[in-house]
Amino acid sequence: MDVDIAPLGRPGKPASNEMVLAGRFQDDQAPVVAQLIRDAGGEVVTNVDERWTRPRPAHQSKPWKVGFGGERLHA
Repeated sequence: MDVDIAPLGRPGKPASNEMVLAGRFQDDQAPVVAQLIRDAGGEVVTNVDERWTRPRPAHQSKPWKVGFGGERLHA
């Protein structure tokens, strides 16, 4: 579990006492954490599936076959 808090910043607005909680929680604990936030008067803004935040795997291209040539093409 990774958790951190930071002041909420809004462009063009003066500083406020509002805070942001960001964290990574086990799937089975996320509903518990969300309820704790709501019980404390907070708001769950988003719940992002961690799979969406991971980099995509590098595309594994197949090497060009040396034997590929015009003799295999038919018009």
